[in-house]
Amino acid sequence: MRISFDLDGVITDGAANSFFTSLRQSSLSFEQQRKAALGFYASSKPKYLPSLLMSQGDTGFIITSRQPEAQALTYRWLRQHHILLPVYFVDPFGDIDWLSYEEASREAGKRKARVIQSVGSTIHYDNNPFIASELCRQLPGWTVFPMNDIFGIKKGGVTK
Repeated sequence: MRISFDLDGVITDGAANSFFTSLRQSSLSFEQQRKAALGFYASSKPKYLPSLLMSQGDTGFIITSRQPEAQALTYRWLRQHHILLPVYFVDPFGDIDWLSYEEASREAGKRKARVIQSVGSTIHYDNNPFIASELCRQLPGWTVFPMNDIFGIKKGGVTK
């Protein structure tokens, strides 16, 4: 089976959404916000190791909306935590505008759907409800597990 995972909030600890919401609302300059974001990524702790959600013989992929300046740090963090899966960045040019969170999430969902189709993943784990909803619209019949930041997989489990 081919399984894909979101990074922030699924593989890394789930405080990313609240951190970035408060960061966007701060009076910090763009450069200060960028440095704070990189620091946040570097200090994140693992939440769910993909290997625990995969069976022997499964192939895993990470599909993330992290912006281009976080790519090198992302690869270092994954190696440090022995997570050795291919990574796909759906915002390689940093053109998703996260000031409008719901709209940005839907755009990220559309881009993730294209990657999910191209790698042949049939199951995807994501913590962003807007992305999960968009994936269900873009990929009818695929299995999307919406992850809750506190309790893991939401009650009811599978969204189709």
